[in-house]
Order: sequence, then structure tokens, then C-alpha cells
Amino acid sequence: MFYEITSACAGCAMCAKRCPADAITGERRAQHHIDPSRCKECGTCWRMCPRSAVLDPAGRRRPGKPQREMPRAVIDPAGCAGCCNCLLNCPFDAIGFKRRRFGRLLGLGRCFVDPALCRGCTACVSTCPTGAAGVTAEPGAAAPAAAEAAPAAPPGTAAKTRRRAG
Repeated sequence: MFYEITSACAGCAMCAKRCPADAITGERRAQHHIDPSRCKECGTCWRMCPRSAVLDPAGRRRPGKPQREMPRAVIDPAGCAGCCNCLLNCPFDAIGFKRRRFGRLLGLGRCFVDPALCRGCTACVSTCPTGAAGVTAEPGAAAPAAAEAAPAAPPGTAAKTRRRAG
């Protein structure tokens, strides 16, 4: 028996990205599948799945980490361009968008993470064009406050923001 992906799969693609044999296929936000003819039974998919949706050859799920021990995504509000790439690619719907009071168009607000829904899959990190999305270094750590948020905005971003606002 080989590793198997169950219907608990949210389609985050963490297993497919890490599979050394490229044996895992599937669309984002849909259940993935393992090709038994390509699977090397290394167990990477089993270890990487944030939802414990992969069964090992013995039919066991990987024990999930307690919620308080899982790393969480954070978005630096100063670096967020409001493009919503992270929101559109999060398989757990853990990212929201908050408009500015006067803004109705894309880019006139900021994305934020709901820590209760985030599973630390890093889909937001890989799609963020400004580098504002990251994962907490310490599992269970609270998201940093805006003043001490992760990395600063990329060079030129602050100047563009000032021009639009002024």
C-alpha cells in the first residue's frame, strides 16, 4: 500500500511542492492525488500536510500539532500593497481584506490574517509580491503589532504610498 490523500485535503499543495518524485497532482483548493507508480514512499507528503489529510501505508494519519504550537502567517501592514494575492491563494480562507474608510478599489486597503483559521501552510508567503506576508518564527507566537511588524516595505513602496495619499 502507498500513501493516500484523503478528502480532508484542502488543496494547499504543500505536499505537491515538497514531493521529491513529483508524484502528487491536483488543483489548488481541491483534493490532490498521489500517483502510486511514481511514489517513492519517502513520507514527505505525510509529514508536510498541515491538515493531516495524508494516510501512511499502514492507514494512519500523522498526529496533528496542537493549534497553539503551529506556526502562523503574519502580514506586515506597512508592506502590504493590498493586491490580495495572499487572500486568493489561501486554501484555508484565513486571510481577509480591510478597506480603508475612503477606499473601494483594489489596493486601497490591507490584508490581514485570522489566526484561528491559519494553518501555517505558507501559500501566502509564496504569492506575496512585496514580501509583506511571512510566517511567525516561533510557533504559537502572537502576530507582531503594526509598529514591530515583520520586514519593512520594499524600497520605493513608501514613496509611492505617500504620493497617492498626498
